[in-house]
Amino acid sequence: MAVARPDTVAQALDLSAHVADIEQCLTDLDAALVAGDSTAIEVVGKQLQRSLADSLAAFRHATLEGKAPISEELKQRLMLAQARITAQQALVHRAGTAIERTLDILLPKEASPTYNSPTAGPAGRVASAYRS
Repeated sequence: MAVARPDTVAQALDLSAHVADIEQCLTDLDAALVAGDSTAIEVVGKQLQRSLADSLAAFRHATLEGKAPISEELKQRLMLAQARITAQQALVHRAGTAIERTLDILLPKEASPTYNSPTAGPAGRVASAYRS
């Protein structure tokens, strides 16, 4: 089992570095979203998830060590990061909705026989001809 060096532990506990990493990932994700680069979006999204997980672990460790993990400055930066994530989610949702609407226009869905009247389909029209 490897023993963590004190400077490695200090780096891991430097919460402002974790927040800076999250902010950088968000900036990279903004650029990828604007460029429409799906590969970059996926790569940066995974980086962001790792950064968030690492940050959470560092925050928990700092709390267990009895240190006050979040200063006012860090709280403000985290709140701004949260707002950026919310804005990015809204952007992706709007883009998905626009794509869905466009596909619905280009590829209309066929009517479901489950909810139509029995005479609406071709077999129903044939059967109606014999009832008249």
